[in-house]
Amino acid sequence: MHLIHPADELADIRADIARLKLREAELRALILASPQPMTQGRWFRAEVVERRARHLNPASLPASIRNDPFYWQDRVTRAVTCIAVHPRLAPRPGWPIQRGTNAAPLPPQGQASLH
Repeated sequence: MHLIHPADELADIRADIARLKLREAELRALILASPQPMTQGRWFRAEVVERRARHLNPASLPASIRNDPFYWQDRVTRAVTCIAVHPRLAPRPGWPIQRGTNAAPLPPQGQASLH
C-alpha cells in the first residue's frame, strides 16, 4: 500500500466528508419534501422526528449582565486546516475518490462480490 502524508490524507478525507454531507442534505430534503412518507428502504427506515427546545437569547439580557465577565467563560480549541501546497496544481490523480451516484451497490453483508 502506498503511504501518503497525514496532511494529504486529512485533506482527502475532508473532501470526501464534504461530498457526503452534500449528498446527505439532498437525501434529507427529498425525504422531508415527499408528499408520501419515503421512510422505508430495503435495509433501513428513516424516522422523521420534530423536537422543540428553548434557547436563551443573550441579546435580550440587560447590558449589565452581558458585559459582566462573571457570566462569560473562555474556551480554547485547536483546529487543523489543510492548505494546498501548490494551489494552482490539480489534486493528486484519482483523489479524492469520486463515487458517482451510478456506482454499483455493495453486496449484502456476508455475500461476496461478483467481481
